Amino acid sequence: MTGAARQRRRRCRTILFALVVLATGPLTTHAQETNIPRKEIEDYVRCNLRQARLIASQEGDPVSLGNVANTMCPGEENLLIAALQHTYRPKKAYEMLVLLKNDVAKKNSAAVVRTRAKKSSMSGAGSLPRIAQHESDEQKRLQDEWQQCLYDTGARFAATNEPVATIVESSLAVCQPHEDGLYNFFSNNSNPVVAQFATRELFPEIRKSLESRLKAVILQERTK
Repeated sequence: MTGAARQRRRRCRTILFALVVLATGPLTTHAQETNIPRKEIEDYVRCNLRQARLIASQEGDPVSLGNVANTMCPGEENLLIAALQHTYRPKKAYEMLVLLKNDVAKKNSAAVVRTRAKKSSMSGAGSLPRIAQHESDEQKRLQDEWQQCLYDTGARFAATNEPVATIVESSLAVCQPHEDGLYNFFSNNSNPVVAQFATRELFPEIRKSLESRLKAVILQERTK
């Protein structure tokens, strides 16, 4: 990549940073100066996230579902393309579109994970987020082993007078080998994109969900 190309890509990414905050907050001064088509971007992002949440219950890994959701807003995408072409020169408009679509696809995947985790926590013993179906058996085994270790350890420590937060922390420390096993399973995925997403997005959601369930187990034990 030439120096000019790198500089152009950096400019696009700077503008993309402004695009990312459009759906959640006011435009920055830089965004105002670059005449970013705010409405079309907001509509496109909202449509994507809405579709991602709607299909989150379907089978499939979050990355694939995030990409599927990215194809389910043709009307909003066409309006966005027209707005970008009106605002920028053709080559820059295309670069901006590609960067935005890639960023929104990642946000869609994260929305799938959050939606699954929320439904899981609401249903108590529901399934934790999973990656691809063909790998779900091994993932389920590792998650179940980690979860059982946490439950057993938490229930045992619940008889003490230690605060719940301390018991959760101690239980996590005791069950660290199981946590490492699941993390390594994700990080060793043959698809580097899936591996990166699973370790950075999916794994933290699973850990958070297990911590929440562990607290419920501890409190339940203390009411007996």
